[in-house]
Amino acid sequence: MRTTSTDELGDFVARYRNATFPNSEALFRGIEKDSFSKFLRYPQTQPCHEIAQVYRDRAIMADEASNYANEELIVEFSQIADALGESPDEPCRLWTFRGESGSFSVFEMEHSQRIGGCLFREANNDNDSHETKPA
Repeated sequence: MRTTSTDELGDFVARYRNATFPNSEALFRGIEKDSFSKFLRYPQTQPCHEIAQVYRDRAIMADEASNYANEELIVEFSQIADALGESPDEPCRLWTFRGESGSFSVFEMEHSQRIGGCLFREANNDNDSHETKPA
């Protein structure tokens, strides 16, 4: 995974440090403690509606009728879809932060300068080579 410049990270922190969104406290605590071995600001953006649709589909796949039923994922994925769906044509950029304890995927809504979602997944020691990919 390519890393992002510390200037870009500094801009991210300055913009969002006081924002409240899911997993924000843990994310910024990790940034402040320099506990991420890798972080990346993906160079391309996608319209929010495209990412929102992906997370609506993921929420459906986590429905109680599926083999992957998980109420927490339904809520988490639906919140992301709803937030990004508020500004369907706005560009959204993915940031990833990876450390020993886990990884964060953060969806930055570029024009409104809001966070449309922040996922956290604990590290899976059996699959350390897995990279977080954009939606």
